[in-house]
Amino acid sequence: MSNSSDFLLDIRPQCKHERSRVLYRINDYSVVECEDCGFRKTHPIPAFNSIEEIYNKRFYFGDQSRRFRTIPEMIVRFFRFFRAFKIFIFYRPKRILDVGCGRGLMLFYLKKYFKATFVLGTQFSDPAIKYAREKLGLEVRKGDLREFFKEIPNNLDMISFWHVLEHIDDVEAYICISYELLRKGGRLLIEVPNSESFSQRLTGKSWIGWDLPNHLTHFTNQSLTKLLTEHGFTITKKRYFSSEYSIFMTMQSFLNKISGQQNLFYNFLCVGGVGRRSFSEFIAHALLAIVLLPLAFVANVILGNTRHGEVIHFIAHKP
Repeated sequence: MSNSSDFLLDIRPQCKHERSRVLYRINDYSVVECEDCGFRKTHPIPAFNSIEEIYNKRFYFGDQSRRFRTIPEMIVRFFRFFRAFKIFIFYRPKRILDVGCGRGLMLFYLKKYFKATFVLGTQFSDPAIKYAREKLGLEVRKGDLREFFKEIPNNLDMISFWHVLEHIDDVEAYICISYELLRKGGRLLIEVPNSESFSQRLTGKSWIGWDLPNHLTHFTNQSLTKLLTEHGFTITKKRYFSSEYSIFMTMQSFLNKISGQQNLFYNFLCVGGVGRRSFSEFIAHALLAIVLLPLAFVANVILGNTRHGEVIHFIAHKP
């Protein structure tokens, strides 16, 4: 780890401190941490054009805008329904904005089954937007929320960022916009990878949650708490376990560490994600995943309610 003034521009607009260090170097990118407050960023930040290209070429495929093969795809759809169900049960929002809404599945379920009257999503991926609009009949805006937030009604009940805020460089602007768009008492839901999780500490740069350069900002309990409270939000709920992500994140991170290959098993589950990898490699990784799965489950049961769980899930409200 070393200090370098080259990284100050990546950190100072967010936290205003001057001392930084490199935590990890991963291929052509680095994870950089402010030594004063712990704020973590990716350096260098890819150009906007390359980010949009990643979303259009790597994430969603075909008429159904699928990201995963058949069985994982079914599991994903179940969890999107379960997201909508939990939001309805606990918060019952009528007007909701989902930033980085994927294909819009959660919004679709909220509108069709759970009485939401206004649902809006944002997205960069053209295939995902096309599916949400044409197949699901949703309103989804393409691009950066900063460019069109003034066109959105500022009386929303909820704004959600499900594993999206880590993909954003200027997170401060997005939090400020969220505050403006929510009604008084409206809720902000954020879930992101926890960059001080137990598996990150054990697997280092093999941790799946770094995902450079797709992830631009890396959160800890301290940095996300500071970000929200300094911009007027009151945090009402903190959780560090996700039934969708936590167990798989732990398992894949240790697979990465043991095999020396980054996210190979995950890529096997994705449409078009394996290239010319052999079936024997998939079997080897699948067998090791089966061994690691119960260990990952136990670890998350024990640590999932602590600040060392795999994700940070916060609910905050606008006073």
